[in-house]
Amino acid sequence: MVKSNINSSQPIFVLGFHRGGTTFVQRLLNCHEKVTIWGENEGIISDLRVMFERYAKSPAAKVDVEQYRDFSGLTDKFLPWATPFDADQFTSHIASMLESLYRNPTDLSSFWGFKEIRHGALEDIDFLCHLFPHCRLIMLVRNPKDMLLSQYFARWGGKHFSGSPEKAVRQIITNYVKSVESFLEIAQQKPSLAKILRYETIQSDTVSHDLFGFLGLPETGISQKLLNEVIRARVGSSFRDTGRLIESNESQLICALFDKQIEAVLHDVASMRALDTIQNWYPTLCRDF
Repeated sequence: MVKSNINSSQPIFVLGFHRGGTTFVQRLLNCHEKVTIWGENEGIISDLRVMFERYAKSPAAKVDVEQYRDFSGLTDKFLPWATPFDADQFTSHIASMLESLYRNPTDLSSFWGFKEIRHGALEDIDFLCHLFPHCRLIMLVRNPKDMLLSQYFARWGGKHFSGSPEKAVRQIITNYVKSVESFLEIAQQKPSLAKILRYETIQSDTVSHDLFGFLGLPETGISQKLLNEVIRARVGSSFRDTGRLIESNESQLICALFDKQIEAVLHDVASMRALDTIQNWYPTLCRDF
């Protein structure tokens, strides 16, 4: 049995890619009676980070808050940049706001968090860790070719490729490599709090229980019935969408575009560490390095 070693002030965040399996991991975690992992939020952390950076750069005047509120001793002073909090306090307010949105205040034992596919940039993950220094991060990767095909097959996926399929494929691969770079850096910086998982390996009870173990969640809280149901429903989208009908030549075209772009993008964008890691994860991805 895994002994719980985290508390409700340490949220769980699942980061990954569009059609990369984050919904599956989210549903696995929600099989635990003490866990509620919510869905995507349109990348709100990025917006909050930009807002924080703008505030932190402003020339905020340092004043005594109570003296300023009284104002009697400040009538002859002009303090247009005075604020009741500094940058560190601003960070605390942002964290409190997020926790109030995602955590059930009546259940102090519950573990809260969200999954998001729009936080692959290192600065966003760093900011998330700055807001919640003891958070647990699950960073999920998937074979980029399978991920690309899944996006293309999805009922809503065709629009992303309607303009220039070649450009869309290159952009998806580029974003993938950049996010992998970020994941590797965070995993190196915070090995006890951040873990990279491959979607292809999360398909059994053993792996699922290992996931709960990394998070410090006791196995006694896992509903085996729910867990089995989630694992059975693994294939397909989060809404059991079977996708759209695709002509075989369309699928072949997307695969050909991927094969044409993958090596070039990896050599142009990836660091040696990312290149070696991706090649180790998916050795058949590229024909020759």
